[in-house]
Amino acid sequence: MEEVHKGKPTISSTCSTEEQGLVCSERRPSQGERCVPKGGARGRFFYTPHAVNRYRERVHRGISYERALFELIEIGEKAHYVKDYNSGQYWRGPKPMRLRMIVAPSIGAELPQVTTILPAADNLVSK
Repeated sequence: MEEVHKGKPTISSTCSTEEQGLVCSERRPSQGERCVPKGGARGRFFYTPHAVNRYRERVHRGISYERALFELIEIGEKAHYVKDYNSGQYWRGPKPMRLRMIVAPSIGAELPQVTTILPAADNLVSK
């Protein structure tokens, strides 16, 4: 089975959650499953593991880490800046849920980081 570690395909039958900062649904991968980075940097933000876990706890309980990361990336693409908030920025996702995110601004060439998901959103209903 082929897995991706540090961007390079390797052949392995297991993936440790501690190995190279990767996670496979918090368990050993099944056949055909790939390891993904704990955080995700696609699109306009980097999503910290803390933010993904807060999304899983507060918004969409019971889904896999990978699914939560995918959903956050989709929401982040449509999110808009609202205001500065403490040491970061307050962003809000699209309707109808309007998920609230705290984003640390970028430093240099790095992407801005979604550091956490706030516990309430407009019309929030746990799935």
